Order: sequence, then C-alpha cells, then structure tokens
Amino acid sequence: MMEHRLRAWPKSALNRRHLSYPSLTPTPRFNERLDTCPPAARQRWIDTFGNYLDATAREAENREHKTILGLKDYIDLRRGNSGLYPMFALIGCILGIAMEPEVFDHLVLSNLTRAAVDLAMMANVSSSGYI
Repeated sequence: MMEHRLRAWPKSALNRRHLSYPSLTPTPRFNERLDTCPPAARQRWIDTFGNYLDATAREAENREHKTILGLKDYIDLRRGNSGLYPMFALIGCILGIAMEPEVFDHLVLSNLTRAAVDLAMMANVSSSGYI
C-alpha cells in the first residue's frame, strides 16, 4: 500500500460534531487509480476535495442555523461547494498533468480557474430559473 493511499476522505469537514460519515471511505479501485496520478496532481485533488467538504459542511451549518450570508460571502461559499475545483484537479490526475504548485498557484492561472468556476456557477443559477 502506498503512503498517499486514502484510508478515508479528507477529515477536515468530517470531524465536525454533527457530521459523521464512518462509511465514507474510498473504494480500492479509486485508490488504484489515484496511484497513477502524478504526486502534485494527486495532492491537489486531495486538498481541493477537503476544501469542498469544508464548504459543504459550512453550507449545511448555515442552513441548520438559518444563517443568511451577504452576497460576497455567499458567492465565496458557493465557489467552494460547487465541486468544480476538485473536478479540475481530477482532470489533472486523469490526464497525468504533472504541474508543479508554483505553476498551478500562479496568479494568472488562479484567476482563470476562478473565472471558469464563476462562469459555470452562474450558468447553473441561470438554468435553474432564478435569473
């Protein structure tokens, strides 16, 4: 078993008091496929998926406590729980793109990724009939 192999999903969001998912474990097949990813792409996916779980848990907490966010905070949270950042990272894994963090985290690429997330997010809102 390789060192990076996931025994459970990133725990940042799963450790919250009211969120407990003991059966949320990756399948052996998923771990086998993760073995084929370049290390930087694999770590990027793990990190972005953890951030996605955090944002989704925050949205659930807000809903539970009937918290209404301002527009900026809502959009920031929606970016995080849209699942698009982990999807982009997974594409890097699938294609075997070994992009170093210095390149991936460059301001221009970060802005392009954020613009793509915003575009998809707004298209989703638009097609849902809210606009």
